[in-house]
Amino acid sequence: MIKIHQTALVAPDARLGAGCEVGPWAIVSSGAVLGENCMVAARAVVGSGARIGNGVKIGVGALVAVDPQDLKYDGSPTLLEVGDGCTIREYATVSTSTDPERPTKIGPGCLLMAYSHVGHDCDVGANCVLSNGVQLAGFVTLGDGCNLGGLSAVAQNCTLGSGAFLAGLSKADRDVPPFSKAMGNPARWGGFNRIAAERMGLPPERIARLERALRELYRSGRPAAEVLAELASDPDLGEYAGFASRRRMGLIQLPHGKNA
Repeated sequence: MIKIHQTALVAPDARLGAGCEVGPWAIVSSGAVLGENCMVAARAVVGSGARIGNGVKIGVGALVAVDPQDLKYDGSPTLLEVGDGCTIREYATVSTSTDPERPTKIGPGCLLMAYSHVGHDCDVGANCVLSNGVQLAGFVTLGDGCNLGGLSAVAQNCTLGSGAFLAGLSKADRDVPPFSKAMGNPARWGGFNRIAAERMGLPPERIARLERALRELYRSGRPAAEVLAELASDPDLGEYAGFASRRRMGLIQLPHGKNA
């Protein structure tokens, strides 16, 4: 059974799965698609390009699948895909893509806290957490299990590898390797994120391999591109293969005063 509050505006051609609820004064636009058991809270807006999975919760006043904030956007119909089980909290904003052939993506199980923003053409992996006020510029890529602290920001085109942690109030303007901690403005490398590796259920021997890989990348003194290519070719370090293929900016650096 679908429940739609009498004050909500749901377009006749919007598709809502079984068990969906739409709250007071919420808007579900023409062409939007919501899976089963989704909840759209009061005054939230779901745009026409939304392709929402099952069990997604959209908080009060959130703006989901709204037009890209990009001067080059020509108004073409574009998409946003949101995976199953995501929670998008109060007043968060999520843009569709600028390219009709490539949607903005948010993987399953993500939590976007209040006032966070996911810009156009972003690709957010599964089970990521964006704390209050996190800002992702356009074309940002987050691997699975990333955790971004409150009021942190990621610059356009940057990639954060799987299991990366960005501390609150930090600015990432370069790529962050998998299972790294980053902090500061600009963000600098702060070591191995063992907590993320353990939370993601990685076995101890794999965790040890990942930690050694980061030491090689940051402590060996070899060119970063050379080390990354070597790590990406290792079948036991699949996270680095994905990271190396998708990264576009230089790597974050060590803190000032520390040798590579």
